[in-house]
Amino acid sequence: MNSSLQLSASAIGRGYIETVACSTSPLGLTVNLSARYTLYHNPLLHHSMNQSSDQMLHDILETVNFIKDNAATKTELTNGLDQVEACLEKKIDDFRVEVNQKFDEVVGHVDAFAKLHETLDQEMVSLRGKYDRLEERLVRVEQKLGFAGA
Repeated sequence: MNSSLQLSASAIGRGYIETVACSTSPLGLTVNLSARYTLYHNPLLHHSMNQSSDQMLHDILETVNFIKDNAATKTELTNGLDQVEACLEKKIDDFRVEVNQKFDEVVGHVDAFAKLHETLDQEMVSLRGKYDRLEERLVRVEQKLGFAGA
């Protein structure tokens, strides 16, 4: 499975740290997980703009550690995508089996209809022959009886 994991941190002056996790499976399924942690507006950190650099660096380190502890790892993303891929493959296989069964049913019905049509054609030829023979007999009877239609 091709997968990639990226972690990027923005400049301190922009006021946030952003993490991006992106993983792509062989089926082309891409999962993007991103989180943006604002340093100045995070209710857990309550930074003020005039904090000392040491305190700000400590808070950044704390945020990075929080992200490291709580963000999905490359292995977790890969395992999750493997499970999704396996589930999709199973569903696709089940769908193929069902479609093949339905196709076989349709082919069976078409064959039965063709057989019925062939049987009806044979009966029609047989009845036409019988009709022709009866008409010949009728003509001979009319001739013997002397009817004008003969």
